[in-house]
Amino acid sequence: MESSLTIIGLQAENVRGIKAVCLTPKTHGVVSVKGKNGSGKSSLLDSIERVLNPKAAHENTLRNGESSARVIADIGPFIVKRTWTKTNTYLTVERKEGAGKIPVAKPAEFLQELCGQGIGFDPLVFAQRKPAEQVQMLLDVLSLPEDPRTLDAMRKELYDQRTLVNRQAKQADSAAAQATHYPDAPSAEVSTADLLAEYQRRLGVIEQHNQQRTEWRGIQEAHARAAEQVEQLKAALVDAEAELAECTMYLNESCALVGALVDPDLAAVSAQMRDAETVNARVRANQTHERLVQAAGAYQTESDTLTEQIEALDRRKTTLLTAAAFPLPGLAIAADGKGGYVVTYQDVPLAACASSEQLRVSMALALAINPTVRVVLLREGSLLDEEALATVERWAAANGVQCWIELATTQTDGEGFTIEAGEIKEAQS
Repeated sequence: MESSLTIIGLQAENVRGIKAVCLTPKTHGVVSVKGKNGSGKSSLLDSIERVLNPKAAHENTLRNGESSARVIADIGPFIVKRTWTKTNTYLTVERKEGAGKIPVAKPAEFLQELCGQGIGFDPLVFAQRKPAEQVQMLLDVLSLPEDPRTLDAMRKELYDQRTLVNRQAKQADSAAAQATHYPDAPSAEVSTADLLAEYQRRLGVIEQHNQQRTEWRGIQEAHARAAEQVEQLKAALVDAEAELAECTMYLNESCALVGALVDPDLAAVSAQMRDAETVNARVRANQTHERLVQAAGAYQTESDTLTEQIEALDRRKTTLLTAAAFPLPGLAIAADGKGGYVVTYQDVPLAACASSEQLRVSMALALAINPTVRVVLLREGSLLDEEALATVERWAAANGVQCWIELATTQTDGEGFTIEAGEIKEAQS
């Protein structure tokens, strides 16, 4: 693909306010297009844009009363020609080969690759655009693999999420710090039902022992009565002695059994039952404390993860913008603090920069948009003072740019072309 091409010859017929013009402009620097308002200056610049910009609009191209129009641009190695009728438009591109010309296949695609969409970009219009539009135009030029505004939006979402998580973590830490904790309490609550069952069981054992004691006392009483009967009823000695022997046998057996009886301890179970609710309250308090501690830890873990994601997005954006081929050192895109973005130059929003700096940025962007066919159109050149015009002249000459400037003036002196009623009145270059 060719590089640093400009217009070396231009013909236009019946394009908007143009009747017929044939120009041979200087290839680099400022090409002034002068004339009164309505003389055809803008139409001449429209002709350049519509023949070289494959995405240019083609509505209302025909001059009033005409059935066809055409523009031929000689850009060195190529001749670009576009014609218009009332119903259609036709494009051809020819490559110069010696004394002949060879048609280029698929001219629209070829012109798209050669010129892109930069022809028609007006640096002055860019400087007057809204900040959001300037940002979008700069991003279109940079053609980044990712939109830094999208990364910022993702970062804000993560940042807001982390802020919420940190707030929850702080609340959880505070709740855990205020919660009662008993280090010596068991890990599980005491079962009062189990304690009550054990208490009832032990009561049953004591009742059995008391019954055995009652039986033993009855045997004691029977033994006493038998002994008394032996003393009193010598006559019934044989029967009494038999009864005494029987009672003695039962008494001996009962003595051994009763002597071996050990009552269970009710005091320990009673104490446990009295303390059960206190112990259980401490267990529940410890469980609540543990849940709060775990919740605080989980929030902190989530916050750390979000922080890592935010830092990764920051690195990703830094890498993206560091690798971006900004058309001018010091040019950048930054958040405006209000949810939008602005183009900045030397860390200052473009709208707050001096007009000379805004012009410098705009021209650098124009050069980046037109890397091959270096043709720039300035439609409001009359808004520039002499110093600004001199700046544009130096920039165009230094960068091999052909800068067409529209000047509303009746003066015909100096370089450039003067248009009157759609035709060239006087050509100085």
